[in-house]
Amino acid sequence: MHGGRGHGIIARPVSRTHRVPDRHRTAEDRCYNRGRRLWHSTTTAGSSRCAARPARRSRSSWVLFSHRDPRRVLIVGGGDCGTLREVCKHDGIEAVTQVDIDERVTRVAEEYFPALCAANSDPRARLAFDDGIQWVRDTPDASLDVIIVDSTDPVGPGEALFTEAFYRECHRALAEGGLIVQQSESPLAHLAAIIAPMYRNLASAGFGQPTSFHFPQPVYPTGWWTATAARKGGAVTFERAG
Repeated sequence: MHGGRGHGIIARPVSRTHRVPDRHRTAEDRCYNRGRRLWHSTTTAGSSRCAARPARRSRSSWVLFSHRDPRRVLIVGGGDCGTLREVCKHDGIEAVTQVDIDERVTRVAEEYFPALCAANSDPRARLAFDDGIQWVRDTPDASLDVIIVDSTDPVGPGEALFTEAFYRECHRALAEGGLIVQQSESPLAHLAAIIAPMYRNLASAGFGQPTSFHFPQPVYPTGWWTATAARKGGAVTFERAG
């Protein structure tokens, strides 16, 4: 974790899958994973904001507004709880489960980035610390409306979340008309290496034509990022206005 300009690295504790902050001293705190900034929080005059919020809001709101009646949501990953917070802002959500393999990420976020964890005590929310891939395998058929994959890059532990085999399990777990959405890296740097293979794998798994939503994300490489979604039984379309 970095403590702002001129302060250098404050701490580098290592959890099972991430480097996570241990303590902080300054108004701006940043969390890195494998050398890339995941998010940073700036506190000014008693208020705080998280720079990765546009990614979470874009990914979660876009897909939830593209479903006619999203009630049952699964978040795979997302241990910092920012996506959970955004999902719980939507009316009609009855149950949302966040499954992250690394509990320490969540506990650190609760301690040092509490604004991200505002929905952790929501009665609709469930936090589980387990292998998300196995969780999806164990999920009953057609029991979910939306799956949000809030994963790291498709390297190392995150690589299996971008495979046809994983998408097939998601397709099975989703009800007809259900949606999956996943961060899909930069449209400028990763179109051929990541986005195009995702499209092929999603289609091979049985989903309708995938589509990607582009949005600015200045703290990520190239400044532009994408989320890619696909529907079980058709194309992705907006169903409601936010």
